[in-house]
Amino acid sequence: MSTVYIDRRDIELQTEGKALVIRENGERVGSIPLIGIDRVVILGNAKLDTRMISVLAETDTGLVILQRRGRDRVAMLSGCPRKDCRRRQQQALAAQHSDKARPVAWTLVNLKLARQLRLLHELRAARPDRRRPLHQAMERLRAIRDRLKDDTQDIDSLRGHEGAAAAHYFPAYASVFPASLKFRNRNRRPPRDPVNACLSLGYTLIFSEAVQQIHQAGLDPYIGFLHYALHGRESLAADLMEPLRIELDRVVWQLFRERHLRPEHFSNDRGACRMGKEARRRFYQTYEQQLGKQVRRLLRASAYRLISYLETA
Repeated sequence: MSTVYIDRRDIELQTEGKALVIRENGERVGSIPLIGIDRVVILGNAKLDTRMISVLAETDTGLVILQRRGRDRVAMLSGCPRKDCRRRQQQALAAQHSDKARPVAWTLVNLKLARQLRLLHELRAARPDRRRPLHQAMERLRAIRDRLKDDTQDIDSLRGHEGAAAAHYFPAYASVFPASLKFRNRNRRPPRDPVNACLSLGYTLIFSEAVQQIHQAGLDPYIGFLHYALHGRESLAADLMEPLRIELDRVVWQLFRERHLRPEHFSNDRGACRMGKEARRRFYQTYEQQLGKQVRRLLRASAYRLISYLETA
């Protein structure tokens, strides 16, 4: 399964049979068979035929609509959910009991920390000139890992450890990028440099994939374990994507290291860094080739591991 990215202005999208048809100024400019397509990602303004939305739902094809400005605003269609509500009942009950919720949160934090350490180790080998900040961050992450050996800590403590790890990780990660990119730490709403622009877009893609996989597995994306309940936030999707953020971080570093993305591919709009069309094209292509299938497989596996845990907890 794969993702189709549509990044064109003022187009119309329809379906003919099981194919997605693209029209521009009333003329047909292309079509894409929906067989083998996991989701469709649209960036920008497009007219969507209601029949197309129905076909996507019937075929369990996800739909993600991103805004060109303010990518935190995302519209999603996740296909047909499982009709058995027992999984969602089990999930809701477990989330309300700390003894059942804590092992899930503990596992997620430990997995994310292990992947952060692995990536920093890779970066230290690739950038020996940045050995000092990378080594220091790794030592601090190892200290947090040692504290996590106590698997009886409450969820608030686990959230604190996850936040502390991120505070050490991101400056070290930023140290391997050229100074010309002006990337110092994680920022968003809006991202202020090219690296953060790529991270924001990539995290959004992973998050929307998590919502879709959770939805199709018959779970409730709003009921999380590590992330507390917050109105309008799919907290379980945020939970399951946390360890996968690091895989996106690696891809973004490689894009800039190999100069597939460069400062001239980006622009500044009143303090917000915007990806140009060529930057988006290269990003989508690399994301799908190196990460897309892996992310879908890992999220699906995580959702079903959680289901197995809920059935026995």
